[in-house]
Amino acid sequence: MPSCPAVQEQYDGPVTVVGKDVPCEVGMRVRMNEGLISHGIGTVTECFEDEELKGCCAVIWDSDQCHTRSLHSHMGNLHSCRVGKEDVYDLVVADAKVCVDITVVTHEVVERGAIREHYEVKRDCGEEPEEPESSKGANDEAV
Repeated sequence: MPSCPAVQEQYDGPVTVVGKDVPCEVGMRVRMNEGLISHGIGTVTECFEDEELKGCCAVIWDSDQCHTRSLHSHMGNLHSCRVGKEDVYDLVVADAKVCVDITVVTHEVVERGAIREHYEVKRDCGEEPEEPESSKGANDEAV
């Protein structure tokens, strides 16, 4: 699959900053804050409470967008993000609905001859799966 250059997050309107405007919660759907390199959309899988990591959380990024492929191929798709540690806020809310009934599944992926782990978040909140953007309107006839 082709990859594209990294892009910075930009938003037209106000955003809800995780850890500042709302508390961090497992199951939140998030994006990187304005000006940071985009990872697409991800899910918070853990909010750290121990003193050393307090103000951080774990996010599994699940977007398979052109600009995220190379990044996740090199760095993996499970990252630690700051949600108040040292007064830094990496994340904004991508979806107001929080699904706490999540399961993390680990897959082994072979890429360029190397084995790496890829994480998947399975959500079980009685939601219908979203239709991919690329297929929306694909069957609509022009009027």
